[in-house]
Amino acid sequence: MYKLDKEKDCYENEYRLRAWIDMYEGGNFDSHNRAVMIDAGWYDWWCSDTSLKSRLDKLAPKVIQIAKSELINTEGTYVFFKNNCPMVGKLYDSFSICDIESGKVLYWVAYIEDGCYGERGSGWCVSGYQNGDWKEILKKVRWTEVKKYFGV
Repeated sequence: MYKLDKEKDCYENEYRLRAWIDMYEGGNFDSHNRAVMIDAGWYDWWCSDTSLKSRLDKLAPKVIQIAKSELINTEGTYVFFKNNCPMVGKLYDSFSICDIESGKVLYWVAYIEDGCYGERGSGWCVSGYQNGDWKEILKKVRWTEVKKYFGV
């Protein structure tokens, strides 16, 4: 069980999604500083530290959009970001929406480009829990389909 730090509105350095959105929109993560990007939720990366800010700025609006979904409890979840390095294909970024108490990933979202993992096609991918099982929910679709799934 995580310990709530009421002053920071976070559990063990993982900000509640609602607080993270307020911080992002308030400019708290407007820096190329590595420590600031870690505070923003970057967990692992293969790219340069200086590119994390621009990568965050591409993903943050997507996080904010789906956070409006009834499927996501912004008080009980947090977000983290990862820059992935597949064995085949280009680096790509993903974000995960996690349960703040258990740390369990509820949704994983990424834009996968053609050739990544040796597969054809590009688009947004979403995986998550459905009926208690981890499943690929959407594969290489347009963002409008992701928003449709989340009902936003």
